[in-house]
Amino acid sequence: MAKPKGERHLSKDEFDAIYYRIHDDAIEMTKYNFRAKPEVAVEKQAYIQTATKKLLGYVWDLINHIKIANTLYPTTHEELVERRLEQDKALGACFSMLTLYELAMKYLGVKDDMGVIEIKNIVHGINAIKAWRTSDNKRFKDLK
Repeated sequence: MAKPKGERHLSKDEFDAIYYRIHDDAIEMTKYNFRAKPEVAVEKQAYIQTATKKLLGYVWDLINHIKIANTLYPTTHEELVERRLEQDKALGACFSMLTLYELAMKYLGVKDDMGVIEIKNIVHGINAIKAWRTSDNKRFKDLK
């Protein structure tokens, strides 16, 4: 029997789509200098370049940690701990991206509403990772 939509878990494809969206958002945000006005972007180009490198690094970290955690199917307590650590690192990358967006947009004088979609997508990613961890707690409770 099919489960109601509210009781279903994210499929791997849906989960992948979340971090693909975060990746695409970061590319767009950096392509347009974090949406800074052209004169501000020219004046603060060194900051934008540094923030761009940091942001893309966090995106790659997020993808890397999700992929590693997803390849681990725990059969021992140690493997479960390693998987959880990778999930925690993915969460850390998400929070680092949020902080970077907020700081960069504030420093560059970008209106708060200009990054709403990107921030919502990262928050969605955070919630998906937290749900994944909760699901792991239920699935692997005998390994604790």
